[in-house]
Amino acid sequence: MANVLPPRHGGVMAAIRNAPDADVVFVAHTLFEDVGSIGQLWQRIPLKEPVLARFWRIPVSEVPEDSEDLIAWLYGWWSRIDAWISDKVTEPEGVVGDLTEEIATPGSSELSDPSSPLP
Repeated sequence: MANVLPPRHGGVMAAIRNAPDADVVFVAHTLFEDVGSIGQLWQRIPLKEPVLARFWRIPVSEVPEDSEDLIAWLYGWWSRIDAWISDKVTEPEGVVGDLTEEIATPGSSELSDPSSPLP
């Protein structure tokens, strides 16, 4: 994965197990790929480019319960997030346009399948 570190699944698994009725939300964002410290981030303020973000909400019913399945599921999502970031940071200048995206409500199976195509 070029843009994200591997998931630290212990903390994520603890959060999921301690909120057994909660859905899971993943967030991906761009613009900070090369920031290595808070100081470097602070030097970029005010930001001169937009931060692009994508959110995925996974119903609790689709989150694996078995530890090994959950770890594999997390790695699948991290890979999908990494691919989304790669797609956004390699777009040519000016493609961002007005930054609005039409949002369709996908079926629940589309929400949790990290192998499904990115929009």
